[in-house]
Amino acid sequence: MAYDETDKLEIPITKLQWGLRGLQMFFAFIAMATISAVIGWDNKFFSASLLSVFFLFILIISIFFAAAIVVIPHLYLTKGKFISAARALRIPRIEFVLSAIWAVLILIVTFLLTIDATLLRKCDPFDQKYAEYNRGPNNETFIKGLPNICRTQRAANAFGWLALTAWLCSLVLIANDWRKNRRQPATQGPTIFPDNRPSNTSSSTLEHNLSDTATQPTQEN
Repeated sequence: MAYDETDKLEIPITKLQWGLRGLQMFFAFIAMATISAVIGWDNKFFSASLLSVFFLFILIISIFFAAAIVVIPHLYLTKGKFISAARALRIPRIEFVLSAIWAVLILIVTFLLTIDATLLRKCDPFDQKYAEYNRGPNNETFIKGLPNICRTQRAANAFGWLALTAWLCSLVLIANDWRKNRRQPATQGPTIFPDNRPSNTSSSTLEHNLSDTATQPTQEN
């Protein structure tokens, strides 16, 4: 099936496509839940990292977008709704571009969270950076909680990479579908001009008639 903006919408949403979009939403949801716990704990003692907040924001939006890519065309098939949006989302080049944008965004925020989790955050509660938090009435809560929060942040980061992997798999699938189903340009054969010259038979007949006319005797008055 070839895809074009004017084609009748026939939606080849395979089980593999449903599965990949489901994995994108699942991994993003787990990453969202874990990073939310990190942000909540950080806010008890100090301001949460902007990288964690940005990571959370992008993953929340990606869940809705991954769902829309398959749900909107499905609603068109079952309910006849969202015709224009469904038609656009099932054109491979449009779906590829939109998915690529989200894959790049998830790559950026996940990479930034990796830097935050491995380089910027200190997981030793007795580090000089946390001198004001490891003393006082809440010191025991901070000392016991910081190592757990570090592990939770690394888990969120890992699920972010898994979500990115699912998006990249979707890109490969869409690109393969685009390559197979794109329209091939029509091949034109050599131009043939009509031959207006009289045929050999017609030429012979014409010459014979002319010769008969020339040999007829003229009648005298």
